Amino acid sequence: MSELQEARRAASGCKGIGHTLKFPFMLISQLTKEVEKRADKWPTPSDLSYAGEAESDACLLVMRPEHYVSRGEYIECDAADKKGVALINVGKNKQGRVGMVRMQFTKEFSAFGDLAE
Repeated sequence: MSELQEARRAASGCKGIGHTLKFPFMLISQLTKEVEKRADKWPTPSDLSYAGEAESDACLLVMRPEHYVSRGEYIECDAADKKGVALINVGKNKQGRVGMVRMQFTKEFSAFGDLAE
């Protein structure tokens, strides 16, 4: 059995336990380097290192323009989003809406919060 098959089997089993015990199961996945090659730097589900998106109830992809600005890279986005903001793309949601959400991101604590407008 390949590593990918093992990972899928483990994730599916954990998800089943979560449904049985009625608690949320979250899988965090690293992105491939493909996102770095795109001008807009927006991650997509196909950029996930582990292809568990098909089994998921929701898929959230995070992009922080500040990360690219701090590396001296150009990124096309609103000026207000270039510091302390995380853009969350809700790309899949079986129980609700999809779309983009802007959130506050505090780098020192790796914390997300409501964005004061």
